[in-house]
Parts: sequence; structure tokens; C-alpha cells
Amino acid sequence: ASEAFTTPTKDNDSKKFKELSHDQVSAHVHLLLKDLSEADAEIASKIIKDEKIDGEVFLNLTPNEIKDIFAKLRFGPRKKLEMERSILLKSEHPHDISLQIPQTL
Repeated sequence: ASEAFTTPTKDNDSKKFKELSHDQVSAHVHLLLKDLSEADAEIASKIIKDEKIDGEVFLNLTPNEIKDIFAKLRFGPRKKLEMERSILLKSEHPHDISLQIPQTL
């Protein structure tokens, strides 16, 4: 899985991320969550494969959809997915103020 999207987010990452297959998103999320919890990383990457969530779909998820889809994850890892999504979106619209307001629970 050497093509997996593993680098920290930079300016044009959301455009690259949108083109990822669900397998690549799964690998990215597994790496992202592995330090918090191997079990949650496994669950999240399986959900992404089962639901066929590719890069574009992932970026379009709302915080509530993330909560529903990844309901089996514990709070911390799920929050980390939400944060990753907003970092990627900010890289796409760096000057869009509405995306910079933190989402409340």
C-alpha cells in the first residue's frame, strides 16, 4: 500500500485526497487512528471498505454523518476523523471563514 495517502496535509491535499479510492482512504484512516487505538483503526478501515467511502465521499461527510457511520468507534478516534476531514477541507478553501469555525458536538 505504498500509494497510501500518508503525508501530513498540505495546500492541495484535498484535491489529491478526492481522487483516492476507498482502499486508499481506508489505509490513510488506519494510519491516522493506529496510534490512538489499533482496534478502532481496524474498525474504521473496515467501515470505509464496506461502505465504499472514497476520498470525495469522505470529504463530503458532515460531522453527524461521521458520527452515524463510525458509531462503533470510540469518541477520540471519531473526533480525529472529523478533524482530519476539516483540515483537508481547509486546505481546499483556505480563506473560507465558515469552515474555520469549530463544529460543536
